[in-house]
Amino acid sequence: MVIRPTTNPYGGHSYVSDDPSAFHALSRPRTACPTFSTTLKTSLLSPGLLLHSTLLPSLTINSSLAGIAYTVARLTNRLEAKDLIWPLGPLLNAWWSAVFRHSFAHHPVSIFTAYKALPPPEKLILTGVTLWGGRLFYRVLSRMLKRGKGRDKPAYESLKRQHGFSWNKIWWKKFFPEIGWLSLISLPVVTPFRLGYYSGAVIQQSLTSISQKGWAQALSVGLFTMGLAMEVLADWQLDRFKMGKGIVIGAGARSRWGSMEKENGNGVKFSQPGWTAETEVNGRRVSISRERENREEKICKEGVWGIVRHPNYLGDALVHLSFPLMLYASDLLTPIAILGPLANYLYLRCVGGDKTDEYTRTRRYSSEDVSKKIEFDRYRRERNSFWPDKSQIYNKWTWIVVGCGVAGALAERVIMGVV
Repeated sequence: MVIRPTTNPYGGHSYVSDDPSAFHALSRPRTACPTFSTTLKTSLLSPGLLLHSTLLPSLTINSSLAGIAYTVARLTNRLEAKDLIWPLGPLLNAWWSAVFRHSFAHHPVSIFTAYKALPPPEKLILTGVTLWGGRLFYRVLSRMLKRGKGRDKPAYESLKRQHGFSWNKIWWKKFFPEIGWLSLISLPVVTPFRLGYYSGAVIQQSLTSISQKGWAQALSVGLFTMGLAMEVLADWQLDRFKMGKGIVIGAGARSRWGSMEKENGNGVKFSQPGWTAETEVNGRRVSISRERENREEKICKEGVWGIVRHPNYLGDALVHLSFPLMLYASDLLTPIAILGPLANYLYLRCVGGDKTDEYTRTRRYSSEDVSKKIEFDRYRRERNSFWPDKSQIYNKWTWIVVGCGVAGALAERVIMGVV
């Protein structure tokens, strides 16, 4: 086996083997890290490093995904197909950069060999983005299938009814800008596999102790687990809330609102506040119904939805914040990777996140259900949109989410200790 040194155009050296079976993690050796100011200049201002090794691969994959999603959306008249590229973008970018591209290299290696060669921190990054992206993809796809053919997301149905809507315009207003956003958001799950330990790219570390690095890594896993748990709980609780609407509640049944079954003087059993009950009148079964009077039941405000109005967005932000922290604990953090969670946060808060969602819902509720609009306005006054206020320290669901994060961090410590 021949190992020959090759000059890295972005600084430092790498090593290439003539034997494909020699592919391993040492093909990206550690080199001395420069100061932060030198690193920042080298990483951010070098067009070759920035475009060739980070943004360009992501732009290529995300552009392809956006083109496919746009074609599907236009053919099916369902704009919701656009949402599928959000989990698939970072997921495919990470797997291509870490594993699949090595099968098309000058000295190709198998997918299994490429994955096995990854160091533990990089495997954690890949596992994390797979869990997050796989769950979100399943969520969006299953929601589309449940709606049935021709039915779109309510917010998108409202958009398509607006004057001047056209699919040509929607490409430039929705699909095209999100290619850039997704490419920035994917940076933390692309740079460790493409830049590795190249000199001039990695930020100089202040955590010199192995113990410090281990606990920093556990903290990133805990943060990821908190975010993922909040997303899962938010979706599960919202589905339960929606499934309860229109359900017939007969004798012996329990209301989805959690109200205990009651019985009046005539032997009719019902559940408050809205109910459908059955009783016998002259030997015949008769259904008695009453509409819900409590307007709070029109908006899901229980569970993690009682912490903030958008727990799914908050969970997503925590997940993306955990990736750079993992890179920092593993001597893999580059300055451009920090743009990932920053871009994700800006998008969620200023472009297509909570403000856009609430603006659309307010317009829709105003025209379709005024009482729901009134309740939604009350909800907005009672709960913060994104970050919880200090009163949520007394909310049990806050501690359930925190407990999930602690459990994840401890599990990581135990597993890493065994491995």
